[in-house]
Amino acid sequence: MAGFAKAILVSLLVTVAFLIFSNFIFFFPWYMTMMYETFHLSLASAQNNYLQKSEIAAIRSKLEKQPGFKDYKDDLVISCTRIGDHEPEYYKDKPDSEKPYKQRGEQIEVSIKAVYPFKLKIAGTEKKIPLEMNFSLKTTGLRYYKDLEQGIYDGDIDDGVIIDPSVPGSDPYATEVPVPTVTPPAIDPGLVETPTPSSEPSATPTAGIPIPAGP
Repeated sequence: MAGFAKAILVSLLVTVAFLIFSNFIFFFPWYMTMMYETFHLSLASAQNNYLQKSEIAAIRSKLEKQPGFKDYKDDLVISCTRIGDHEPEYYKDKPDSEKPYKQRGEQIEVSIKAVYPFKLKIAGTEKKIPLEMNFSLKTTGLRYYKDLEQGIYDGDIDDGVIIDPSVPGSDPYATEVPVPTVTPPAIDPGLVETPTPSSEPSATPTAGIPIPAGP
């Protein structure tokens, strides 16, 4: 009797282990898809220093159609610290307070939160165990906006660096390194030796000796 119970227990454990293993086979591609789309959004946010809602909607629509995501598509959340409704040109004449972007060097964080449907089928009954997963990436805005105020404070990146385009070398993100001007040192007139006239008589050319004519 004990041997029979032990055999049943071993069979159940093997079945559960197989189901867990088979779920993890599908879990890794699901998680890699979430990582890839987060990376894609981080590149888009670094390009304009913010994300447009249309870009977020496109990624969300794409994920909702893929296996694993569509089971809990209502729990799919895509977030970003900088989100705007329009293209950058739309905000050109707007006040800085209404612009979704900051100057380059601003740190941006993009994250995707989704639920993986962990499935277990025991005795003909399938059970779903929702596993909430989150993946986030931090990036830095790369675009320089001339319509923003000059002199940007960025405590997150440079810990108090004041960027003033009128001051050469104040922008640590500048692509062109300013060439310093070299000023020659001043020369003390007292240290310069001036040539003095020589006391020796200078040689002067003499006229040639006349040769007497022959007879």
